[in-house]
Amino acid sequence: MSLLYHCCNNEFEVLLSKTTYEREAILSVVYKFSEIFVIKIEEIKDDINNVKMIVVKKNDEEVNDMDIEMLLTELADQQLRLDILKRTSEIRKRIIDKAFEPILDVKK
Repeated sequence: MSLLYHCCNNEFEVLLSKTTYEREAILSVVYKFSEIFVIKIEEIKDDINNVKMIVVKKNDEEVNDMDIEMLLTELADQQLRLDILKRTSEIRKRIIDKAFEPILDVKK
């Protein structure tokens, strides 16, 4: 059920799956577009698997499909970044440990 959205009263409501999108990815999108949109995230009563993102433009223009597509594209990008970060965290830690090994040896 992720990526379902509809418009009502000059605002879009986007249904997002919690199993697809992490809280951090959603909040990153809210922050990135905070100058253009007012974005509210709401829990859905009796639905632990989804959240609702309510989007309103700050300049009193109507939110359109392209705006929502832009937000959803950024949301996918942010989630992908988190996924890559998780998958590569161990190798990054090893690289950093190896890179700073000479400095750590001097301190001992």
